[in-house]
Amino acid sequence: MIRIEAPSHIGRSDLETTFKNPRSIHNISMKKMKNEKLYYFAHPYSGKTPREERRNFENCCILAAKLMAAGYNIYAPVCHTHPIHDAGPQPWESWLALDKLFVDRCDALILAPGWMYSEGCVLERGWFKEQEKEILEYKEIMKDEP
Repeated sequence: MIRIEAPSHIGRSDLETTFKNPRSIHNISMKKMKNEKLYYFAHPYSGKTPREERRNFENCCILAAKLMAAGYNIYAPVCHTHPIHDAGPQPWESWLALDKLFVDRCDALILAPGWMYSEGCVLERGWFKEQEKEILEYKEIMKDEP
């Protein structure tokens, strides 16, 4: 028997309703979200060693989880693609092409601390600026974070 645990913010009755009507998952997942915007979370990734890249991946996941807990719908390319890169490395240009597709679909950008030292983050910020989309900084929107 498979046991499925719902996240703490989803009530059991909500979960039962979802299994009876899968379309209702949208209503559940949006309950805690600030809005339906999709935020692209730009975080530095490249490092001099695989260990540095792993540390950047882990830090990005921690910050992305905090943003999600605060109600932001997050797409974080570092979090979402690092395991794929580990399984089969691709050239940097391939990842940039994929990132650009997501930039085009996301509503706003959140820049991680240290973004200005990352060639990729600076490029992503430029794409959002060109499209005149909202650009936020993590340290500003999460300033009350302990």
